Amino acid sequence: MNHSVRPPQCDDKTILDITMNLYLYPAVLIAHRLGIFEFIALHPRNLTDICAQANVERRPAETLVMALLALKLIDRDGETFSLTPEAETFLLKNNPHYFGYFWDLMVENSEIFSLKNLESAIRKNTSQVYGEQELFETNTLDADRMRRFTHAMHSLSMGSASVWPALLHLGDCRAALDIGGASGAHAISLAAHWPTLTCTVFDLPEVCPLAADYAHHYGLSQRIGTHSGDMWRDPYPAADLHLYSNIFHDWPMDKNRFLAQKSYAALPPGGRIVIHEVLYNDDDDGPPAAAGYSLMMMGWTQGRQYSGREIGDLLRDVGFGPVQVLPSLGYFSIVTAQKPQA
Repeated sequence: MNHSVRPPQCDDKTILDITMNLYLYPAVLIAHRLGIFEFIALHPRNLTDICAQANVERRPAETLVMALLALKLIDRDGETFSLTPEAETFLLKNNPHYFGYFWDLMVENSEIFSLKNLESAIRKNTSQVYGEQELFETNTLDADRMRRFTHAMHSLSMGSASVWPALLHLGDCRAALDIGGASGAHAISLAAHWPTLTCTVFDLPEVCPLAADYAHHYGLSQRIGTHSGDMWRDPYPAADLHLYSNIFHDWPMDKNRFLAQKSYAALPPGGRIVIHEVLYNDDDDGPPAAAGYSLMMMGWTQGRQYSGREIGDLLRDVGFGPVQVLPSLGYFSIVTAQKPQA
């Protein structure tokens, strides 16, 4: 039988990029574990230096370095390597926007992003973390795990938390409630940007001491307090600004509706709600970071990422006024609205 040989209708770059990306993220996590970013930060290093520091042979060191170059985490000048601005900003412990604690959480739970566990999450529609137990319940039973998780959330949050408070005029707000605020990263940034604003981190009793420690570290203990409680069961303390950061993506939309309704009932007329998330485009066709984030939520929680349109529709449905969707940092955005004046 004669089979014609014809070139494909398009090239295979997209397919190869998808396939080979499987190896790139774990390679970066390994570089993080080996301390390569901190080592290079001291001064430019050559490959021999990196081999000695990481205690690996030349071939794997070279392969790892080439991956970091391709991902624009390091630069090359002749035979030496240095960090890019992105790596200096997010991958060094002495930087306030250090992302490494989140990567530590990923390393600690690396089986969650395995093919086996992701397929199980998709087929069963259940989270896979900690033996298919509920993430937040298991964290409260293990103080050390709760501390590591809170540090990871601070790593994930502080960069974008430092941006969005300057996008809104909050001079008329007096009290902000950071609901499920963990480390209080957003309360910290709100207090830093708006000197007349007092902030409260509302979270579980096991988390509140950690939030208080962070407030003390930033010199804001006088303006940031904590209030222990369960957002599903306990009333909110008085505030005219409610913030949910990386909360809605943990839950299905019916539970998010409950939270939005609860905030609407608790806020005074003119009070504001802010939802801070990595958002899908309104057509749900990207960006890839939002799609990947949703897949991560499959393994960890009951939720997914949402679009600004979906969250905006929800806020309007429960009674809030006109909705704004504002880009924050990178892929993060805020969705915000006010309760109408009486």
